[in-house]
Amino acid sequence: MLSHCPACGQRLTCPRCGSTLRSAEGETARLECTSCHLDLGEAVTLPQNTVETVDAILAGHLPGFELRGEIGRGGMGIVYRAHQRSLRRDVAIKVLPPMMAGNLAALERFRNEATVAARLVDAHILPVFDVQEVQGIPLIVMPFIEGSDLGRIIRDRAACQRGKAGTEQHPWALLDDRAYLEHMLPLLDQTVAAVTALHAGGVLHRDIKPSNVLVDDKGGVWLSDFGLARLEEHGVGTLIGQGIGTAAYSSPEQTRGSSELDFRADLFSLGVTLYQALTLELPFGKYGAEGTQITPARPSVRQPLLKRDFDPVLLKALQRDRDQRYASVAELEEDWRRVRQGQLPRAGGAGPVQRLARGLRRHPGRVLTAACMLMLVIALAWVSRPNDPTDYRQVRMETDPPGATLVLVPLDAQTGMPLPEHAIRPRKQSPVVIPRVPVGSYLVVAVLADGRFQEVYRTVPRAQQAGTIHFHQAWQEEADGVVKPWPITILQGDATAGMVPFAGGNFVAGGGHIPGSPPYEHYVAPFYLDPTEVTVGQWRKLRQLPDAWREKPPPDDFAITHVTFDEALDFAESLGKRIPEEDEYEYAATNGGTTRFPWGNDDRIQDWPRKKVGEPDFDRTRTTPPVFGLFSNAAEWTASWNVPYPTADADFRKNFYLNMQVVFQADRVVRGGPYEVVVGKTNVKSEPGKPPLDPRYRHGVTHNLSHEGLGFRCARSAQPRFQQP
Repeated sequence: MLSHCPACGQRLTCPRCGSTLRSAEGETARLECTSCHLDLGEAVTLPQNTVETVDAILAGHLPGFELRGEIGRGGMGIVYRAHQRSLRRDVAIKVLPPMMAGNLAALERFRNEATVAARLVDAHILPVFDVQEVQGIPLIVMPFIEGSDLGRIIRDRAACQRGKAGTEQHPWALLDDRAYLEHMLPLLDQTVAAVTALHAGGVLHRDIKPSNVLVDDKGGVWLSDFGLARLEEHGVGTLIGQGIGTAAYSSPEQTRGSSELDFRADLFSLGVTLYQALTLELPFGKYGAEGTQITPARPSVRQPLLKRDFDPVLLKALQRDRDQRYASVAELEEDWRRVRQGQLPRAGGAGPVQRLARGLRRHPGRVLTAACMLMLVIALAWVSRPNDPTDYRQVRMETDPPGATLVLVPLDAQTGMPLPEHAIRPRKQSPVVIPRVPVGSYLVVAVLADGRFQEVYRTVPRAQQAGTIHFHQAWQEEADGVVKPWPITILQGDATAGMVPFAGGNFVAGGGHIPGSPPYEHYVAPFYLDPTEVTVGQWRKLRQLPDAWREKPPPDDFAITHVTFDEALDFAESLGKRIPEEDEYEYAATNGGTTRFPWGNDDRIQDWPRKKVGEPDFDRTRTTPPVFGLFSNAAEWTASWNVPYPTADADFRKNFYLNMQVVFQADRVVRGGPYEVVVGKTNVKSEPGKPPLDPRYRHGVTHNLSHEGLGFRCARSAQPRFQQP
């Protein structure tokens, strides 16, 4: 009997219950679970005298990628970390073991995972970069997520609660209950939003569980593993009568192998995931709803710090009878949002009529007054609501101090470029409520009468969209439906003190040696730039050091790194500044386009050692005072999106958007060094046949990722842009 794959050594396990599979040795066999007797169906061809492991096969026949080790494995594949040389980025490569590649059902399911994921574009759904087949081994190339998964967080915390903490438990495992909930609830907000996006794309996942919810180091959530998903309109799936998924999280109808699954099956799995994440307990135990007659306890009983209003929401999602569950994830998300904002859910509990009757009996005068006020608020909200709440929102903009003139400049959804022709210019000064603002991202310019100003990025969210902790993506939805983005603070004093001025003007940007980046002439407005990268000491004054530097931080006069773009943008705004655009960076680093390097035209860079800011001394611009380190030390974030230059030819632009449509909006241009520098290498040199290394070199890094060699410096406009005419 076989218990391990003869090709890769993986223990053969059941995808339903995790027990060992059995099979008679020979050229072909049928695999069967030793516990739940699940028959995997198709005959499996077992390799004979296999010498090469999956690692060796991939290492020898996967051009363009450098394997960097296995990071996980499961019933449907093995996941490796790899470096994609062409785009200078780390990726995750998921492969089927050679034994499983001969299983037609498994292969079809694996290919379906790629098809499904490639069609979905959402901030919380793990995208697909590419699909290949190497030596008969199918594989999917996906982003590499530095972090953990929700399953590990729950397991580690549960183990600590039982006094069985491991040596490398997740940092949240030892938090007190209140802090744990404060960390966990924003993750679950994103998880609910991801399933909403999934269903909006017509996709039934069928294996939602904590281990398929990836959590990056910055608290971002990525829903993954579409091996069991299907495109609803095509009906791709498993055989009738064959249950699939994970028993503890599967709906009763899914466990029974129903041929008529719908989105309510995912709602059940999502409910189990939310319940376990909040209480550390499975509502129906490890055998699931079909394996027990258990009635789930109210979540607030198992976790007393949890609001009781969560109880009817989760218990409705966990109904065994799918007709008693929410009709759609949009309904669940609406109730979840209401509870998170301190409102009553629509599901379960006493309704408004019952609550009103109860209140009338106890405090008749007080309740009648409140009811009249409530009716007035509802009437006013109805009169002033946007005509199309899907595309427009009412927005309240506030500044500190108040009295600022505002300009909201939308950013192009495809390029991230400001669209001043569509700018919104409220007639009133802040604070001001703007009745119809299209959802999307904005550059907001706030100017006070005394000339002080601030330029920030803000987001106007679509209905039920989840926000983040960062200034540019944080908002509050008030009771009347008005969206209030994070207030804009305009600092006292001169924010440009110590910064280096640049006159700006027309200059030729870009370089012909960078694919898709032919030179083009355009105008750069006057601006200021910090003379060095932001240092560890400067960062420490306003923020906690990144986790990577907690135990052994670099000296205070070194450039801060391991900082995401979002964190850098927050830091700059705290100082009354912003992150430079890539054309501003290039203008400064090439002395207005007149030199190849900040110091001139001779190539002095031999390596990229970590030094204190301002070193090497020769890396300085020709300004007075100079700007240091634009092409040495740390690579640097810019605020520009990683999209083709305006002069890129049509074929390049078409191929770029076809290949990168899932991720390009999340990438920001990084300057000041190639990707090897970003990930911490110090011995990078120009190589024959590759683009020469100079400040015109550009590449993209995902905005919520951080790296050892990636830092930033701050910029500021000399005058507020897009002022009132």
